Amino acid sequence: MRLRKEFFSNFNLFFLNLNLSLNLSLEKEFRTRELPENVFCLFIDAYHTSIKDEEIGRVKKAVIYVVVGIDLDGRKSLYGYYIYWGVRK
Repeated sequence: MRLRKEFFSNFNLFFLNLNLSLNLSLEKEFRTRELPENVFCLFIDAYHTSIKDEEIGRVKKAVIYVVVGIDLDGRKSLYGYYIYWGVRK
């Protein structure tokens, strides 16, 4: 349990510092890369939030999914993030 809390506290700090405004070519390269063979496990986490949509001037609900992997050497890497607008059932 301690390891899990430690992992997610470090993970949350990492995610908050991540700049989601990657340029489109880097984002495409990031999203289409292959998963390395030495990945030991993957964690998928969801963050529910409200984000202001500048186009319509309203606050909308959003869910941000993040995929983090740990390799056989114990290094963590971000393998994907996905943003979904609205509530999904």
